[in-house]
Amino acid sequence: MKRALLVLLSLLSVTASAHLEAGIDEVVGPYQLDVGWDPVAPNVGEKTVFAINVVNPKTRDPAALDRMFVRLEKGETVYFSGNLDLQDGGTQFSYQFPHTGVWNMHVEFDGYKADAEVFVPGAPPSSESLAWVLAAGLALCCGYLLWKKKN
Repeated sequence: MKRALLVLLSLLSVTASAHLEAGIDEVVGPYQLDVGWDPVAPNVGEKTVFAINVVNPKTRDPAALDRMFVRLEKGETVYFSGNLDLQDGGTQFSYQFPHTGVWNMHVEFDGYKADAEVFVPGAPPSSESLAWVLAAGLALCCGYLLWKKKN
C-alpha cells in the first residue's frame, strides 16, 4: 500500500511546484544579482513568481539598496516596467505573460544593469489532460494493488 501511495504522489508531484526553479546568478559591479522565477517554463495567462535579491558576493549580506527598476519586454514592446522597493536587498512580484516566446527581463539598480531571458513555451495544460494524468496514476495504483494481492 505504501508503494502505491508513493507512485501516486510521484505522479502528482509533476504538476506541483514548490520553489523558484529557474533564474540567473550574476556578479554585477560590486553586487551579486540573483533573479529567480517559478515555474521554470511559465505558461501564458498563469501566474509566474519572480524573486530578485542583490547581495555582497563575498559575505552574502543584503545590499544596502532601497529601489530597483524592472522591465519585462518581448521584441520592441514593453509589457511591464516599474520601480520596485527593496527590503533587505530583495523583492518579489508576480506576472502573467500574455504571449509565448522569449522575453527579456531588464533590471537596473545603483547604476548597474543586467538582463535575463525568460522562455514562455505555451498555454497551460488543460484540465482534461490533468484529469487523464490523475486517472492514469489511479489505474497504476489499482493495478499494483491487484497484482500485490495475487502474489
